[in-house]
Amino acid sequence: MLTIGALGQRVGIDPAALDLHEIVEIRRLWARATTNSGATAPESSFPMRRTDTPFEHRASAAISEVTLRAIEAAQGSLLMLHACALADPSGATVVFVGPSGRGKTTAAATLGRSYGYVTDETTGITPDGRILPYEKPLLIRTAEGMPKRPFSPDELGLLPAPAPTRSRS
Repeated sequence: MLTIGALGQRVGIDPAALDLHEIVEIRRLWARATTNSGATAPESSFPMRRTDTPFEHRASAAISEVTLRAIEAAQGSLLMLHACALADPSGATVVFVGPSGRGKTTAAATLGRSYGYVTDETTGITPDGRILPYEKPLLIRTAEGMPKRPFSPDELGLLPAPAPTRSRS
């Protein structure tokens, strides 16, 4: 079981049905968001299945599934914004809010080489102003007309999010 930290929740991806190459790849994609919770079980989990669908499409679907499960579990406890977030070394965080297709992932992929990558999708803010990192793989279109494909934050050279991250008062 691969346990992902997402918006303060633990979501499990069960890769048992994948081949060894796919297991290595899904672990690489999620390396930044994997938790070391040991015996603590995830609040929810789902299996990744081996199908005729290309792995990149299944990996993209898994990213969406983790995000949706985390959002559902965090409802009522966080202010959640459809936004990317980047932080300076002190943890002060800037949040870019916008609808799908307006450049949040592009901003995170570009600015994340100079500022810590917090997330490119959903920014969760606690009542005391902490911003919860969700360093998920980024879905990027590499050619016009082609589907987006997943990239790990490390693969894109993004800096890690400092701990703790916070909003400015």
